[in-house]
Amino acid sequence: MAANRRPPMSIEGKEAEMVHLAVGQAEEMLRNHNAPAPVVVHYLKLGTRQHELAIKQAELDLELTRAKTDAIRAEQDRAEMFQAAIDAMREYGGNTFSE
Repeated sequence: MAANRRPPMSIEGKEAEMVHLAVGQAEEMLRNHNAPAPVVVHYLKLGTRQHELAIKQAELDLELTRAKTDAIRAEQDRAEMFQAAIDAMREYGGNTFSE
């Protein structure tokens, strides 16, 4: 990290800086032909079709989870709306008791 660079304040910023430093060090080791095997294998895997498919699967899983969450929230909203309508009908009909 350059001397004039301000250190990140948030946890996410610190993590991003650490990743940046680690990638820079890995790049330097690869260029100098002294990278350990796990570093070489890691970067080889990044270029494979299997890695691309794994990323796509993770994105699809996230999208499915969001859709399920939205569906649950919508169902809760519908239930509340129906209950409000039933309560209004009871009140209109003179029945103010609740079950």
